[in-house]
Amino acid sequence: MNESRRLAGGRRGGGARLPRLVAGLIVSMGFALPGVAAADEPLWSDGTAGRHAAGDPLSFGAFADLSEAASPAVVNINAALGQRSVFGGSSGLSQGSGFLVTSRGHVVTNNHVIESSSEVQVRLGDGREFTARLLGADPQTDLALLQIDVDEPLPFLPLGDSSRVRVGDWVIAVGNPFGLEHTVTAGIVSAIGRRGIRPEGRDLLADFIQTDASINPGSSGGPLIDIHGNVVAVNTAINPRGNNVGFAIPINMVKALLPQLAAGEVSRSWLGVAVDRVTPQLARERGLERARGALITRVTEGGPAAAAGMQVGDIVLQFNGQPVRDNFELPWLAAVAGVGSMVLVEVSRGETQVALTVEMGAPLVASSAPASGRSFAGGFRGDSLTDVEEDKDGLPERGVLVRSVDESSVADRAGLRAGDVITECAGHPVMDAEGLHAALESSRSAGVVRMRVLRGRAVAMVTLRY
Repeated sequence: MNESRRLAGGRRGGGARLPRLVAGLIVSMGFALPGVAAADEPLWSDGTAGRHAAGDPLSFGAFADLSEAASPAVVNINAALGQRSVFGGSSGLSQGSGFLVTSRGHVVTNNHVIESSSEVQVRLGDGREFTARLLGADPQTDLALLQIDVDEPLPFLPLGDSSRVRVGDWVIAVGNPFGLEHTVTAGIVSAIGRRGIRPEGRDLLADFIQTDASINPGSSGGPLIDIHGNVVAVNTAINPRGNNVGFAIPINMVKALLPQLAAGEVSRSWLGVAVDRVTPQLARERGLERARGALITRVTEGGPAAAAGMQVGDIVLQFNGQPVRDNFELPWLAAVAGVGSMVLVEVSRGETQVALTVEMGAPLVASSAPASGRSFAGGFRGDSLTDVEEDKDGLPERGVLVRSVDESSVADRAGLRAGDVITECAGHPVMDAEGLHAALESSRSAGVVRMRVLRGRAVAMVTLRY
């Protein structure tokens, strides 16, 4: 491709060399030459490891070189929503971004960009357009993999190692905000390990990277690239109440799912527990050097954890050989372990540590009956007690009866159960579903909401951590 040859040869106008920090970048960006793509080429290429040295300032023009090298592999996505009519129109259009991860035309993007689409068009940086095939999508991580059919190898981006990303690292975001193609913004990594982020109210299995590189509508699905030219995350969401507060899915999560997305189906394993955070006080009581791990607040009867002997009150410290940092990490580790796999789990129980072997199961299949009750932020449904027609013997006159709790949701991790009656939220009495909805919406911006629930004859406190 002409663009690839020009980039590999340097800038127009002579032999100006690339800055030292991005030396060799063009080679690592995967600009394949015709005839070298193999049928068994992997689903991605790993970038070169590297870390910006302390006291080593960015070279002049580094961002320009990064942008010039990356842009040919970033694509514009237009998804026609709904059914197409006999006149060729559709009920709407979703616009977003994506990026090529192989020379064969595999494109990574966000699921919400192409969800419910009847047709997806991909436009390359050189203006060519292709109708894409959806290979696989995963709403729980908001990831999707597309395929465009091409006759020649395409430029693609190498994938980095998001576990090496540090707060303060320089990054650029490339995308098509508001339909403005190949817009580049620069910033730093503002935070890592952001959990409980709910883009447009969706509960996601994600451990977001936060950045102040500007991400806007239409940028979703585009790459977040480090100073070495490696994709370290997929731009996904913004905080509409803040300026330059964007969130991106770590690329290691993407790499874990790419083979399943390419196969057309993402399957998850299931542990069968609800978890909460380990407080510093609890860590001291258990003799832990610091607050870490995930506190088991519920064990599903008949589930894998119950069969292995896991108990309420256990603190999961290691799962499948990997330390568990907190209660947000365990659901992801359990989900990707694999159905039928035998996993060694180390837990703190009382003053001792116990090793358990768990055979991971498949998630319980939800009932095909329509979900009942009003949906609430946090991933649960419920009804005002005044609207409940079942026997209410022993229940208060006012409150909200929990009908169902979504698997791996904020509410599930907090230990909320179907059958609980919520009587208090954020310190205020809950009279009905409308009052609970208002209390949650006004309180969850703080990140933590405490609810008082009746569970049979017992009273429990449930803490939602958004």
